[in-house]
Amino acid sequence: MRVLSAITQRSRCTPRIDLRALAAVVCLGLACTAPTAPSTPATSLYWDLTVNHPVVTLSTVAPWNSVQLTVTPQTVLGAPLDGSAAPQFRTADSTVSVSASGLVTGLIATAQTSVLATVSIGGVTHADTVLLQVTAAAPPPVLTTFHLLPPGDSVARLSLDRFGVTLVLQALDATGAPIPNPLVHFTSSDPTIAAIDPIAGIIQPVTPGNVTFYATTTMYGVSKSDSLPFTIGEPTAVLVDVRAYTPTASRAPVSYFEPGTIVIGVGGAVVWTNISGQNADVAFDDSTDVQAAAVLFYGFFPIPATGAGNIPPFPSGVGIASRPSTRARSFPKPGTYSYHSRLYNTTGTIIVKPTS
Repeated sequence: MRVLSAITQRSRCTPRIDLRALAAVVCLGLACTAPTAPSTPATSLYWDLTVNHPVVTLSTVAPWNSVQLTVTPQTVLGAPLDGSAAPQFRTADSTVSVSASGLVTGLIATAQTSVLATVSIGGVTHADTVLLQVTAAAPPPVLTTFHLLPPGDSVARLSLDRFGVTLVLQALDATGAPIPNPLVHFTSSDPTIAAIDPIAGIIQPVTPGNVTFYATTTMYGVSKSDSLPFTIGEPTAVLVDVRAYTPTASRAPVSYFEPGTIVIGVGGAVVWTNISGQNADVAFDDSTDVQAAAVLFYGFFPIPATGAGNIPPFPSGVGIASRPSTRARSFPKPGTYSYHSRLYNTTGTIIVKPTS
């Protein structure tokens, strides 16, 4: 939690002539006011701290065994603060050493260690961490090629329902050989669209939209970075529960669809799972473009294809043994598909958006 602080100054009214009687008269006849110093704008307050190298790979052998750290205190708008206090550095263990000026030296080979940098300004303290690995390579490989690539294929796109997907990083030495286990720092331009694990590079989709991922590294004295524009698309498969409620002044339960309105990408599928305790059905206002879904998986369990068009009444159930209570359809064309239950007169809507 970041803390905002502001320092204001106050002055007080003092008589300019050292005569008590005259001062009393002046203060009675005139309003005794004090000028107020303007408060510090919120956009100029100390908000964050960044270190020039978020991740570093060193060798235990000179001259590849050291790196100079510098820190930059920043405002909420990302502007650097002038006249900042001196930073403090602290190491996580004895595998590296760090001087008061921020010179880090690798001492013992280790897969992972860290250096913590802190700066205090006006009673507010922020910190940033540098992650390091130290090898015994001498001479180490020279990082020459550094590229951030899409996962799996050449398309930088991921549907909203895909999780655990990792960006591909190409780190090559001067001979074109891959450098094993490069230590890389990943960031997202907009975590509200897609976040990314800063070290593992695993994408976490949040909402459809466009985002840019960044990768940076400092390896044996060579710093490189790359970026990759990326699109988070609509989900390719969405679950809809068929639930039930009992209306007021009635004893007969009525099934309904939850959620009532969903959005998927073109070619995506919708899976209806009947947990209402009674039969359920799905009838489309226009079933012309409602197609059979390919075999889907709910966890490790397949949801078999069950035909195209309207879904006739099917039973309710809960659990693995209740797979007959699940039905699926796919939607290869964009548009809005309205549907209802002929048994209970309840409705639902599917919005199929084209691939952008």
